[in-house]
Formats: sequence, C-alpha cells, structure tokens
Amino acid sequence: MNEQLVFLGMPEPVAPASTGGISADRRRTQRQRLLIPLGLHPLTQSLDGALRIHPDAAADGRTCGNCRFRQVVNMGTQSSYPKCCAERPPYSRTRDYGIKLPRISRGAGTDVRKWWPGCRDHEFGDNALSPDAARSGPAAAYTAG
Repeated sequence: MNEQLVFLGMPEPVAPASTGGISADRRRTQRQRLLIPLGLHPLTQSLDGALRIHPDAAADGRTCGNCRFRQVVNMGTQSSYPKCCAERPPYSRTRDYGIKLPRISRGAGTDVRKWWPGCRDHEFGDNALSPDAARSGPAAAYTAG
C-alpha cells in the first residue's frame, strides 16, 4: 500500500469504471486522488507544471491544512474559497483576476483541500501568517514571537 495514502487514511485509488451519475466535482476529486501515489500534488492538475509532494509529508504530518500558504480568499462574490497563496511557480493557467498569485484561478480546480499532502513548498503555519491554516505540526516549526 502507498505510504502517502496510509498517512492520509485513504484507500488505494481505483480508476472509476464509468463517469455516469457522478458530478464534475467528484470526477475532479477522483483524478486528484490518483496523482498522490505518483508523488504529485493534487493541485498539479490545474497548474502548468508538475508540483511534487513534500518528501516528508507522510513522516511529519505535512498537509495543506497545516500549511501557512493555504488561505481562504474572497473571490469578489458572496463566497470565499481555500487557495494556495504561495508566490512560487508553477503558475495556474488563469492568472490575473486582481489576485496576482500564481496558484489561484476563479475555478474550483485550484481550491485546496485540507487533507491533501503538503507540496514541496509546505511551511507549517504560524498564527500571524495564515488565519485559515490549521495550527498543527511539530513545535519546532513555529517561531516564538
């Protein structure tokens, strides 16, 4: 069994036999889950380049939910969405909607789930940096201040 999936408490992914009867969001989630055993972050599906899972994600509990870059962003509507606000490539295909951050589009394809394993850019959250990120992880990852 895949180490990443064991960490996340998920079963091995199985490609769906048929897409009939399931929503586009559910199909996207299934495609994103298939990337994890390949060492690719689920956000890769919406980006121009491959985004690797952090090599220590399974070992020390790095998830998008405890990363300082995951923030809830108001997209100019009545709703807000969790997005990766890391200012590093790879860039999303849809770039400038007044947000000017590389991994954000107005679509659900760049919404970041808390359960996803952390990407190579993962940094444990700090209370002063990301009001949305879960505050869990090794105590050494936090800076006193």
